[in-house]
Formats: sequence, C-alpha cells, structure tokens
Amino acid sequence: MVDRISIRISDAKLNFDAMGTPFIGVPNGYQKFKIYYNDTPSINDHFLVVKAKARERGIWIDGNLRKWATLGNATSDLNKARLQKVFTRIAERLDLPKLTVLNGIVTMVEVGMNIKMPAHFKQVLNTMEGYKRLKLKEVKGETKDFFCNDYSLIFYDKLREYCKSNKVSRKSWKKLDACVSIIRAELKVKKVCAYEKTALFRTPFALLNNYTRIQEHLMTKINSVKYLNLLSPTTFGLLEGGNRRELTKELAARAIHEIGLDVLRHHIKQNFRTNKVSEDIRHFEDLYMKYRTIDKVGYVPAFKSACKTRLAQLA
Repeated sequence: MVDRISIRISDAKLNFDAMGTPFIGVPNGYQKFKIYYNDTPSINDHFLVVKAKARERGIWIDGNLRKWATLGNATSDLNKARLQKVFTRIAERLDLPKLTVLNGIVTMVEVGMNIKMPAHFKQVLNTMEGYKRLKLKEVKGETKDFFCNDYSLIFYDKLREYCKSNKVSRKSWKKLDACVSIIRAELKVKKVCAYEKTALFRTPFALLNNYTRIQEHLMTKINSVKYLNLLSPTTFGLLEGGNRRELTKELAARAIHEIGLDVLRHHIKQNFRTNKVSEDIRHFEDLYMKYRTIDKVGYVPAFKSACKTRLAQLA
C-alpha cells in the first residue's frame, strides 16, 4: 500500500560515523546518505535518502518504501505486516529506537496498489471522465491524474510504465500487453498537514494503526471518480471494428435496461399515437432481448471489484 514517503524526525541525532560517506554534502550544512534494505546491496537495489546536519537534532527520510523493501519488484505491494518490517528495518539502518521512527512526522505519502486484469481491461482508463473539484491531466490510454494543491488521485498503465523505464523492446512489450493489463491506482498526499484526513497519515505509527481505514479511504476515492459506465469490451470492440450501427443498438439497449421496458412501452403508447405503435414496441423489445444475450460486463464494475479484491490481499 505505502509507496513514496517523506518523514521528519525532529528529536533524534544521526550517527554520522556509522553512516559512512555522504553522496551529497555541503560544508556546515546538510549531508545526504543512502541506506539500502540489504547488508550487501546489488547495483540495482533501490535506496532511501537520509538527510541531516552534523551535531544537530533532526533527520529527514525520503524514498519509495515499496521499491526499497521489494528490491525494485515493479508489481509488488506492501501489506501491513511487511510495512511494519520496513519501519523496523529503517530504525536498524539508522541505529535509532523503532518508536522514534514510528513517531516521526509524515510530510508526504503515496498509497496505492497494482491491479492485474485481463489485457483488454486497460481500457478502463478511458472510462474515467472526472473527479469533483479536481483538475485532470491525462495521456490518453495511459494515465489519468486528478489533482489539486494538496493531493492527487492517479491511475496509469503500470505495465507500460515498467517497460519504458526498463527499456523493454517494443516487441516484448506488445507480447506482454496482449496477455495482461496492470493498472496502478495511487493516492498522493502532497501536504499531509493540509489533507482532509490528516490523522490517518500523520505518523508512521498512524499509517499502521489506521491501515484498514486508509484502505477504505482509497476505495472511496476510487468509487468517487466519475466514470462513463456505458463502455464495455463489447462496446470497444464495436468501436474498433467501425460498426457504428451495432454500437448505437447496444447503447440504446443499455438505455432501455436503465429506464425499464415497461416504462418505455407506456411512453410510446402515450406519446406516439400512430399505426406503428405495436411495431415500435416490438422493435425495442427485440433490441432489449438481444442486449440480454451479449457481453454486459462493463469495465467499471470489473475494475472496482478487482480493486476490492486487491485491497483484501494487502490487508
């Protein structure tokens, strides 16, 4: 669940002798050190950045806990038990009491999950239209970023991002893309002190103690996105195939399903007093019956269900 994080520990001093040589150092200023999860890290292992001043209290920790603890595994997520071990490991690396780390102040945090679905379900990104009071930045078919000053709700094609960042060949990426889709959903709290649910994220201890509530909060955010719920694998197939007439029929049938066939019959009888009333009703009944036999699995319900399943796995 927890991804990137920034923590400030005000009441502790860093043991500079135990940290080794800083990779960035300013005379009489802040020194920055790298800490790795393993005692003997490999060249590709991720690190956290630790910043402090010599002979002064105050330590800043910044980095991606998920990548740090999973050694860069792109599709892994941290469950609660693993997150507890991560904070314990940070305390060991900094030679600090675990309670000191747990009581640090979280200034920024990202929580999220990777959702694996069938390949064509990556189209769910195209069903996301908006989010109340948030601006939208998007790359069509790849990323939807709903944002404001204090936080962002981001959805993106994780498989595509992984292949780009690791320079996977286009041919190999296409083969993977045809087999599975991995959508990353993230809530990025840029200013924890100003966020609507500050208490959930205020300290590492709060992250652990409110873990279930944070999961529920993330799911609430996902549910609050405005989705175009008429889109389904069938609809996209008709679009891609260029069969606009069939597409119109399917959307009309979905509309009938929403308002109810009895309401439609009554509306036709009341408002269309022609010799063709019974013929019109029969036409819409046939259309509705055809709808009942085609693929009605929409992207949005399947995506929300997959999100709930993934959150349960990360409990």
